[in-house]
Amino acid sequence: NGIVSPDRIPNPHAYEVAYQYQNIWVEMLDSLKGEINVLNEYFFRNLSNYRLNWKLLENGTPIDSGFINDLQVAPQQKTKYILPYQTIGLKGEILLNVSFQLKQAEPLLESGFEVAHQQFLIKQSSINNVQSRKEYKQLKVKGLTVSNDVVNIAFNESTGLLTSYIYEGKSLLGNGGTLRPNFWRAPTDNDLGGDLPRRYKVWKNPQMQLLSSEIKKGKKGIYTYTATYDMPEVQSTLTIAYDIHPDGRIDVNEVMNASDTANISDMYRFGMIMQLPYDMDQSEYYGRGPVENYPDRYLSENIGIYHQTADEQFYPYIRPQETGTKGGMRWWKQMTKERQGFIVTSDEEFYAGALHYDQEELDEGEWKHQRHPKDLNLSHFTNLFLDIEHTGVGGVNSWGLDGIALPQYRVHYGDKNFRFTIQPIKE
Repeated sequence: NGIVSPDRIPNPHAYEVAYQYQNIWVEMLDSLKGEINVLNEYFFRNLSNYRLNWKLLENGTPIDSGFINDLQVAPQQKTKYILPYQTIGLKGEILLNVSFQLKQAEPLLESGFEVAHQQFLIKQSSINNVQSRKEYKQLKVKGLTVSNDVVNIAFNESTGLLTSYIYEGKSLLGNGGTLRPNFWRAPTDNDLGGDLPRRYKVWKNPQMQLLSSEIKKGKKGIYTYTATYDMPEVQSTLTIAYDIHPDGRIDVNEVMNASDTANISDMYRFGMIMQLPYDMDQSEYYGRGPVENYPDRYLSENIGIYHQTADEQFYPYIRPQETGTKGGMRWWKQMTKERQGFIVTSDEEFYAGALHYDQEELDEGEWKHQRHPKDLNLSHFTNLFLDIEHTGVGGVNSWGLDGIALPQYRVHYGDKNFRFTIQPIKE
């Protein structure tokens, strides 16, 4: 697809190219003292026309900022500077954003244009689930339905999947929607060049035979619904456990046990799709953004708090394909404009994205059909994609085995585990 689309809008991967090509870099010497080296990779110009801007964030929220207006760094040299921020007493995750911007306009570039940027993790923090502090009535069970005065959660007897999730009278699932396992993505151009739609096709709609399902009462009024599936085509079993709390929270644990000896292909992703009401299309998240990013294409996107709609997360590639996924998620809120919805958290960083298109609609199949975005039909849902692993999107080239993601960025066949929490919110 190139770097720029026909309407002169940069493609998402253009931002990663720009990041890798930038000529100004920062080396962190002492993050607690703010000591850095500024490296000038230009061969024939100094950095006198650039301003260094820095910003300190706590859990994604800016708390301090400053700038260095006089950068004295000769070509191919580096100079030490101190950024006067303080981290004493700060809790949570601390990040430092550094940006270099033009002081005076240059040909084709306006004053203030960012020519380079980097982000540094100053202090790491554990990723904690949202906990309820209110008291709720005890849950009751009737068949495969668990409910009290605030929540109604039900599962399908034949499929074992979640079919009803109503919180304070508002459904968190679209009409006919569910929460289901997902191992596939709409193939990218590189995927098609590497023939992955045929090589990975066993993961597109793998047979899932429900072996057992049951509800058991646990501690603190929690009920656990567990569904176990046989997946004969990939010689695996999949178990999904849902810990249902009286406040409406669900802890989901998706576990795949794979064969030790089977010769099964890699998969595109390991996660789940949640089909939401169409108007629940407002995303707020703490992770990498705002441009889509993947395991092998993410350094250009800073970790921060971002707001996007499902429509804004769709990029109209010339030929429809995978789009909208973002990584490094600490939490993800999905809401209506009235800010009713839920927050997703996990003990590990995860991938997420929300679109107004079904995955099947974006899928070109095993061969290119030369469709365009105008040919696509909108979904009845806002589709929320949640993954613990996702395959990269680039290779050495765009064809054959070298066209697919490098081995370290693939989702290999084997045992998998994705645990996350869905907490209803009403802000």
